[in-house]
Amino acid sequence: MFQSSGHLIALSALWLHVVAIAGCADPGSVSTSPRADAERTSIRRTISDTTEPLRNWKYVVLHHTATTTGDVDSIDNVHKQRRDSKGRPWRGIGYHFVIGNGQGMPDGAVEATFRWTDQLDGAHAGSLAYNQHGIGICLVGNFEDAPPTPAQLRATYLLMQELGHQFALTEEQILRHGDLKATACPGRLFPYAELVQAYSHTQPRVAETPGAPHKDRVLPVSAKFIKEGSHVVPIQSPQSPRD
Repeated sequence: MFQSSGHLIALSALWLHVVAIAGCADPGSVSTSPRADAERTSIRRTISDTTEPLRNWKYVVLHHTATTTGDVDSIDNVHKQRRDSKGRPWRGIGYHFVIGNGQGMPDGAVEATFRWTDQLDGAHAGSLAYNQHGIGICLVGNFEDAPPTPAQLRATYLLMQELGHQFALTEEQILRHGDLKATACPGRLFPYAELVQAYSHTQPRVAETPGAPHKDRVLPVSAKFIKEGSHVVPIQSPQSPRD
């Protein structure tokens, strides 16, 4: 899957790092570190800082920017230039959360966007259903070329944990953008399987969500779902990992 043993070694090291700093050497352990406790407290405050009551979210959808730099404002400016299938401009950034890589935002910083604070539909999944019910999390970086930073992985894991506890999400409800449409997002060097494995050890087992897509296949999106958050180009056409 990976182009070199160097990438495999780097991802293995990152994975051991994120598990250790997230609180324990064993993902199933309940012990935590002071650093993880402080970061978890900050993330909980970010999640709870909304102007509207929390919606009953059903999914998390993971993305990368496919750029080396970025922050909420720069992504917001780019997304405001986009149009939906009816020619209407997007309201702004399509994600609910952005996680920085140290280039534009502090490394590992988690920032909520207006779509989270106002509890609005996302514009990130390419599907009406997953925009309405899916929390879009975007990490700054191009993970086709290099993996996320350890701080980004730690923040992603903790954010997934907190959202999972809040909305009783199973690992089947933690999705990649590429699980929903024909895109490389969030990139081949994003350690999705390892993050979901760690996440699964910390979440209560509940019934599988009906309709959650199988992660080993890409589901085509019906044309009737094309609106803000997706491209006008038919889903069967090759898509850029930047969307």
